[in-house]
Amino acid sequence: QRLAASAYVFSASLPPYITAAVSMALTILHEDHTYPEKLQSNAKLFREALRQARFNSDKIRLLECEGDVSPILVLRPTEAYLKEHSQSVEIELEQVVQLARKMKVMLLRHLYSADEQCENYPALRILVKGKANREEIQNAAKVVVDAVKTVFP
Repeated sequence: QRLAASAYVFSASLPPYITAAVSMALTILHEDHTYPEKLQSNAKLFREALRQARFNSDKIRLLECEGDVSPILVLRPTEAYLKEHSQSVEIELEQVVQLARKMKVMLLRHLYSADEQCENYPALRILVKGKANREEIQNAAKVVVDAVKTVFP
């Protein structure tokens, strides 16, 4: 049911938890105007650490982002590596996740349904936190670099 507005602007069926989450996010942004800047700064620092790591470019690479502002970083095996190791690449990515988890850093594998009509590739996703300090970002980046270099030498 819609109320006198376009569905994408307001919907009477919008779940309350989504409304509450958006409201809280807007409150946080209103109270701390520097939060987006901190988040983008942390993302840039993490990306720079991954670039300096010089991963084996034949196996895995960092997907670049315009301006380094996105807090979502993606490490993806190269297409050539995927072709050669199609059976083992998901296992290898899970090994990276497990190694990082042992060091108290959480990574996500890019999981997708085979039924999706868009092209999907196995990958690792790193979500950078805006409230982390410089030392925490550097330590987390080191853990990720070490885990990736262990599995993809």
